[in-house]
Amino acid sequence: MVKWIRVLYSDFSLFSKDQEFLISFADSFDYIEGFVIINRTGLLNNWRSSFNPKDPIQASQFNQMEKHCTA
Repeated sequence: MVKWIRVLYSDFSLFSKDQEFLISFADSFDYIEGFVIINRTGLLNNWRSSFNPKDPIQASQFNQMEKHCTA
């Protein structure tokens, strides 16, 4: 059986705490994934928007624009 859940976080410490909590259970999950997406206008309509490290403008503003996702 496969269970898939997507959750968006705006606080990295909460994101990492939840990830650590999920992986601490014995016999619970085989796989947990997390990634960062850019928080810009229309994010909810374009959730595939991801950070491109080659874009220096986005990179310089990264700390203010990040969202974290666990899937």
